[in-house]
Amino acid sequence: YYNDPHVTWQQTRHDSSLANDDDNGTTNSATMHAAAWIRVATTIDPKNGDKPQIVASCRIFGRRLSLGSPNTSTIFAGGIGEVCTDERHRKRGLSKALLQDAIEMMKQRPPMTSSSNQLATRDSSSNSPARTSTDHMQVSLLHAAPAFFPVYQSAGYVNTTSEWTAVTLQWKTDSSHDGSETRSVRLAQFPKDTTQLQALHRHFSESRFAGCIVRSADYWNQYLSRELDGKLWVWILEDTGGERILGWLALRYRGLGSSDSGESLQNWQLVEFGCNQKESNSRDVMQSLFLTAVLRQQQQQPRSPSANNEAFIRLTLPTFLYREIAQDKLWISPFSIYRLETVNDEGWMYRSLLGESSTDDDGVLSMSEWCQDHKVPHLIWPSDSF
Repeated sequence: YYNDPHVTWQQTRHDSSLANDDDNGTTNSATMHAAAWIRVATTIDPKNGDKPQIVASCRIFGRRLSLGSPNTSTIFAGGIGEVCTDERHRKRGLSKALLQDAIEMMKQRPPMTSSSNQLATRDSSSNSPARTSTDHMQVSLLHAAPAFFPVYQSAGYVNTTSEWTAVTLQWKTDSSHDGSETRSVRLAQFPKDTTQLQALHRHFSESRFAGCIVRSADYWNQYLSRELDGKLWVWILEDTGGERILGWLALRYRGLGSSDSGESLQNWQLVEFGCNQKESNSRDVMQSLFLTAVLRQQQQQPRSPSANNEAFIRLTLPTFLYREIAQDKLWISPFSIYRLETVNDEGWMYRSLLGESSTDDDGVLSMSEWCQDHKVPHLIWPSDSF
């Protein structure tokens, strides 16, 4: 409770029964996303008829995270998001108090069964991540801007580095490439594509990166399908057995800037990517889908005319992917590399929820140390942000 000469503050709990796992044991499903725990601070103002008004809030998102190991070990996590405070009530410690309240709530989440093993393993033949034998929330994570690092560090959160690269591409817009390749390219269709995308994502991302969100079929169908609506492009191969997905990507437009020469520069972020590694590779997927995605979404964005038929695009993408795509510092046609920048993301922060007795072997006390010790890169696709 917070006392003020004019208002009374109280923390209101969401019904914890709404946050139970769904029937298939998938803790990061759309059901969990929609029924996440919400923590709010309210004010009772006599001038408003004593009706409670929400003035600050934060939300807990249940997610299962991969640890990027060959046996696809996972941990159950509580993500913190949607942290906000009414501008009239800032600088009173409300967000920090709600964060501490959320941490205690995540710590107290009851286990489903008991066991000393804190890591979950999933049968590689299964479409759903298995429940851990102890389904406590083992770790909390959030993404913060640098200005807020001290706030979350004081609450026990530790920064983890994700390696990203910004590549500025020069594009001869009068080239013969117009995005209408003979390859079969279309927007993703749900639930038609769900089974393939889920399996391919498991092998391309979940088995390679720590922190990567483990995605259930419901998560694809009910959350990502809306989050990436009209932006998720798939490259398919058609044969007598039907359509096989060779790769997919989604871009997010981040606004206009200027190149060194003063030309208009469009900023894009790769928010989702994957490929069928048995039948394709990252470079071929980017070659097949990138220009189509840019041209289609470009129709909805402001553009400045170029007098010399040149355009500049600044694309931010995971560093590992840049290395897989760029060959001898050459980008896909019809683009050439103009500039490279390291733009690592330090904003993902983790905090253990298991108490002081936990050890680094749990894989949750320090995600940064886990990545270093096991030589596993950290990556959360922006499409999974909360």
